Amino acid sequence: ALLKFNSVKSFFFKHVFYEYKIAEALKSLYKVEKNDEIRSLIIHFLPRLSPVGTFGFLIDALKRATGDLKADVILALGRYEDEHVIPYIKPYLTSKNPKERASAIISLWKYPQFFDELELDLEKFDIVSLSKDVIETLELRSKERKITLSLHSEITKPIFVLADKHRIRQVLTNLIVNSI
Repeated sequence: ALLKFNSVKSFFFKHVFYEYKIAEALKSLYKVEKNDEIRSLIIHFLPRLSPVGTFGFLIDALKRATGDLKADVILALGRYEDEHVIPYIKPYLTSKNPKERASAIISLWKYPQFFDELELDLEKFDIVSLSKDVIETLELRSKERKITLSLHSEITKPIFVLADKHRIRQVLTNLIVNSI
């Protein structure tokens, strides 16, 4: 039994040691890398490794990141199954950047206390009809830029959803305005 324990202990320490070395190498690469796509890949991979040292690194990266990279860091922090991430992610719920806001919501959905604070006005409505309304509202703005907005022509039947209609309208409007 002692031999088996030593074998398992050796495997465990070897595995943890290599994982730690990989995490440290990735953190070093992140600090010197200028390409945000590579930095984003590193940010998404780090939470899959041992959380020892990566949580603090991601908090630091969150403070320094900008644009889409900040949204990626928010998502990476959301992978931790720990309520300690909430205070770091929560401020981004009101961010002007829609990707940061969406990342914060995706990261916090698993915490019930988050939804208690959200105050959603849930109602059943036709998402197709709402989408058509949003497109019609933004049609003039899109035509000024010679862009055609349309809903997929195969959608002929209503699709009913239970959601906060006002917030869904805001999200659709923001997505379309940002793409125009």
